[in-house]
Amino acid sequence: MHMRYTYKNNHAFSSLAVTLTVLALFLVAAGILFITSTKQNQSPILPPPSLTPSSSPAPQTISVYFATSTADCNSVVPVSRTITPTKGVAQAALNELFNGPTAEEKQAGYTSPFSTKTATILQNISIQNGTAYVDLSDIRKIIPNVSSSCGSGEFFSQTQATLKQFSTIKRVIFAINGDPMPFYEFMQIGCTQDNDYCNPMPFAAFLQTYGTIYTSPSGFSVTYPSNIFTRSLQQIHDPAEGGDVMHQAMVLTHSSPVKHCGLSGLPQHCTATTQNMTIIFMPISLPYDALQQKAQSLYGGVTPTTIGGHDGFTFSMGAEGEGATYAYTPINASSTLMAAWTHIDESIESNYQTAPDFILYAQQQQLADSVFASIIFR
Repeated sequence: MHMRYTYKNNHAFSSLAVTLTVLALFLVAAGILFITSTKQNQSPILPPPSLTPSSSPAPQTISVYFATSTADCNSVVPVSRTITPTKGVAQAALNELFNGPTAEEKQAGYTSPFSTKTATILQNISIQNGTAYVDLSDIRKIIPNVSSSCGSGEFFSQTQATLKQFSTIKRVIFAINGDPMPFYEFMQIGCTQDNDYCNPMPFAAFLQTYGTIYTSPSGFSVTYPSNIFTRSLQQIHDPAEGGDVMHQAMVLTHSSPVKHCGLSGLPQHCTATTQNMTIIFMPISLPYDALQQKAQSLYGGVTPTTIGGHDGFTFSMGAEGEGATYAYTPINASSTLMAAWTHIDESIESNYQTAPDFILYAQQQQLADSVFASIIFR
C-alpha cells in the first residue's frame, strides 16, 4: 500500500510539472508579445534638437561732429561711429565725441578740442522737456582753451550738433559738478535766460554735492545748497501770532548784485543789491493747534500742506512781485516749526530778467520745494 501510494503521487507530480512547464512557456511567449507590442506602440525618444545661438543685436550707427576748417570755429561736419545698441544713446554719443577724432580722422583733417584726455569728463546727462542737462567734471584745467572766443565756438557747436541729432533734444545746458554757474562763468557767458540763469535744480545731484546740513537744537535738520545761499541767525516776525512777536530763526539768503528800490521807488529806499529770495526756518515755543487757530482768525482760513512728512497749514502774503509763503508744522507737542519762503521776482523790473545771478520766480519755487523736502525731524 505504501508503494502504490508512492507511485500515484509521482504520477500526479509529473503531470503537474508538465502542466506548469507548458503554462510557463505560454506566459513567457505572451509576455514577449506584450512587451513587443508595447514597444511598437510607444513614441520613439528622439534626441533634443540642436540649440541655434541667437544672433547678436545689430550695431547702432550715430554721428559725432568735428571741425574741418580753421577759418570758421562754428562749422562742423558729421563723422559716423558704430556703437553697441543702447537706450542711453545721447550719453554714448557724447562719450564718443569727448574721445576726440581718431588718428585716421586727424590725418583726414578733422579737429576738435576733445581728445583722450577729455574721454571721462562726462558725469551725467538727463533729458527733461527737450533740454539736455549735461554735468561735466571740472574741465577748466583740462581744456582751458575752450573759454576763448574760438574755443567756445568749437565746444558748443560740436557738443550741441552731436546731441541735437536726436529728436528729443532741442537745447543743451551744461554744469560743472552739478552747478551751471562756474561753467558759464568760465566760458565768459554768465547766467542768462538761454541757460535758465544757471538754475542748478535740474541737475539731480546738486543738493548732494553742495548740500550743507543745518541741525537745530529744537529738533529738526535741513539740507540746503551752500553754493546758492548764505546762512545767518536773525530775529524774524511771526505773522501767525500777529503784532510784533519775533523769534530767532535760521535764514538762508540769496542776493543778486542789482539795484533794488522797493515798492516806493524812492531813492532813500534803494539798495545796491537785491535780496532775491530767502528761506526761513523758525522754531516757535507754542503748540501747533494754538498757532493754527490764531492764523485762521487773522487771515480768514489757511490751506493744508505737508512739510518734511508732517501735516501742516500754509498761507501767502504779498503784492506786485514781492511776497512770502509761510508754512507751519508741529515739531513736538509743545513747539511748532515755521518754514517760509520770501521772494522778489522778475516782474518788478525788466532789468531783473537779465541781471547776473538773479533767480527767476519759477526756479525760486523749485529751490524752496527742494530745501523744504529735505527737512528731517528727530
